[in-house]
Amino acid sequence: MKKCFICLFWLTGSAALIIAGSGQTTDYIGKEISIPVHLADGREFDLSISQLLAFGSKLFSAKWTIQEGAGRPASKGTATGSPLSDPSAPLIFPRNFNRISGPDSNSCSGCHNEPFQGGGGDHVTNVFVLANRFDFVTFDSEDTLPLRGSVEERGQRITLQTVGNERKILISEMSGSSNIAAKAGRKFGIENDKAALRRVLEKVQDLENQGYQFEAAEASFELLLRKEIGRCRDFFQLDHYRVVVLKSGENAAVSEATVKLHVGDLSEHTVAEGDGPVNALDSAIRRALMPHYPQIEQVRLMDYKVRVINST
Repeated sequence: MKKCFICLFWLTGSAALIIAGSGQTTDYIGKEISIPVHLADGREFDLSISQLLAFGSKLFSAKWTIQEGAGRPASKGTATGSPLSDPSAPLIFPRNFNRISGPDSNSCSGCHNEPFQGGGGDHVTNVFVLANRFDFVTFDSEDTLPLRGSVEERGQRITLQTVGNERKILISEMSGSSNIAAKAGRKFGIENDKAALRRVLEKVQDLENQGYQFEAAEASFELLLRKEIGRCRDFFQLDHYRVVVLKSGENAAVSEATVKLHVGDLSEHTVAEGDGPVNALDSAIRRALMPHYPQIEQVRLMDYKVRVINST
């Protein structure tokens, strides 16, 4: 029986389809399959957009069975399905699933269902992603084949702390209160405080609707959360800052930042040049705060992102 799988991608409101394989069957006796009939090649051109979207939704929420390839016994749990390091030991029962190294889901919606179907996923998918490069993590000291059970690429023994990483929970306007609780609820003791979680969520949604993004700004999210629950200490008060780019003759452009702030009853007014506006501003703020917080000397600005926010 040949099968045709359809993958539906949402691209700014439009849909793109990828078709592979073809064929149908009406002999379902003894079979346990989620989608008995798949679209044959070319069939997508005979259906309306609404019909294609409806079929794509069925595929997205379908719970695939072993008869449809769920579990991938001859591949690792990586997204690309890399071949096993030891092909002679396929991942069949009872080795077909491992909470650390085999987190295959049996549906698209199993990983993308919160806060709505197609979203970021639920707590079931909080897995050790990097461990997926292993066939089946066992920590067996006698298993010395790299990436099979207890030894990594360089032949070093692995532990639960070194084998992988936990899934990163992103915070955005699409998040729900459960995402806030999972991200920082236990750290700040508010995992069961629904009112506090709701306040933080509403603040995140309000700022993201203005153009802010917290997915890659975890420190900014923590500061926001601390302010909302009353646990944010003000180390300084910003009066104003100004950044200009100076270009003179044939000389290279130079960025100059001016910062005025208050630390307690003391006022600091500093100027600094830098390799671009961000570096100049970073240097000016450091110059103002170093006399009061010498620990800043150990902090380095490693990277940053620039985002243009539409003021309208």
